[in-house]
Amino acid sequence: MSFEKAEGNNLSSAIVDTQWTWPLGGGSSTVTFIDGNKLRQSGGSGQQSYQSTLSWKQIDDYTIEFERKGEWATTGSIEFDREFETAKINVKRKSGQETKSKIKRIKTY
Repeated sequence: MSFEKAEGNNLSSAIVDTQWTWPLGGGSSTVTFIDGNKLRQSGGSGQQSYQSTLSWKQIDDYTIEFERKGEWATTGSIEFDREFETAKINVKRKSGQETKSKIKRIKTY
């Protein structure tokens, strides 16, 4: 799938039901885009597993901004490549810690 195939370059239709690597929370951490401009972050295993939901909005043809409010507040942006295989991510935590990384698409459901 590529953005050219997404109707009107609508990111929502292109990224819903896709899973990507996530630069925080260790190697097993992933993010899945779900309906309603939400993304679900999950990671860990067993008693150390966690899941969190963040809201996102499209800000241009290939970029979204996301946020989670509350005690573990996080904001950031994801800029997808035109082939929809990788993306640049910038994550900023409430503590001020900032992470810039690349993520990649793992699968499409």
